[in-house]
Amino acid sequence: MLIDNEDRIFLDRLRGISIVRVVLAHLGLTWFFLPYSSVFSVFLPVLFFVSGAVSYGSFLRSGSHVNYFKKRLNTLIMPYYFLVIISFLFLWSVNRNIPPVDFNQIFYWITIKPQSSSMPYPLGQVWFIHALAVIILISPFVFKLINKNINYFYIVFGLSIILSIFQLFFDAHKFFIFYGHTFYNSLVCLSFFLFGSYLFSFSKNKRIKISSIMFIIFLSIIIIFIVFNIVDPDFRKHSFAIDFYYLSGAFAAIVFLVLIGDIINKICNRIKVLDLFLLFSSKHAYSIFLLHSLSIFLTEKYFGLMNVARDPLSAITKILLVFIITYLLALPLTWSTKKVSGLLLRKA
Repeated sequence: MLIDNEDRIFLDRLRGISIVRVVLAHLGLTWFFLPYSSVFSVFLPVLFFVSGAVSYGSFLRSGSHVNYFKKRLNTLIMPYYFLVIISFLFLWSVNRNIPPVDFNQIFYWITIKPQSSSMPYPLGQVWFIHALAVIILISPFVFKLINKNINYFYIVFGLSIILSIFQLFFDAHKFFIFYGHTFYNSLVCLSFFLFGSYLFSFSKNKRIKISSIMFIIFLSIIIIFIVFNIVDPDFRKHSFAIDFYYLSGAFAAIVFLVLIGDIINKICNRIKVLDLFLLFSSKHAYSIFLLHSLSIFLTEKYFGLMNVARDPLSAITKILLVFIITYLLALPLTWSTKKVSGLLLRKA
């Protein structure tokens, strides 16, 4: 069953909420009241979940794997390439110096795995772009298997979860590093992506039933972990290589948002300004995701807004400036990338 317009609007709102959370997280949301505030970090996989929900319909409509790859990868990767080029041109013009060509670094930039030493400003969040790109490359083959037999969904979904369990006891992610690229998080986050496509293949009533059961299961797992002191309760310490504790928190967060979906929709329908803000955030999601760290960098370097946690006025000023700069820059970045993507798709 393909998602209808009501579901699409809800997913757009979820994506918008998730992007706003990403910006706030990098502004300090996840560390103001530790370890409790670290719970906000488990909402990032909502982006994988939403992408999976909309990608399944895109796959069915695409007609071929090639068309599916063109559309999904263009939308995801093009803003990243644009931002990389613009950032380096800006920094080279400011510094009046073009560093020598390093083909090794260029390779990593092209393959969405830039080395921290070569970043013009902090861009650690690109791991998500890398992970989602890998998932998109895998997804049509998994979708095809699932269309033949739903049991393939349970097998792949189960393997992703089992991998996260191994990470609790071993550094399993080390076995999935090839040529400087780590594919561990892609394989684990595939579970969120597939769950999105799976959940939104059902009617709303069945989605609520499935989400209720999963919320009870994963919340119980988290409580067991914390009560028996099995792991450090700070979710941030489990996010670099996602383990079963973080995965359980992420699934609990995802299904919780699904369960309160009617409340989210009612609030957005009543508060039009909020709805416009979230839908704008969703429409320009990848641009905002990539640009917000640049905005933070600029506010700290040129406005001196560093270490503002103890100064409420400075903290609020920094938050507002980061959102304003990010959203203003997102408009031309989204527009230009869509134009180029459209030209490439027509010529391909």
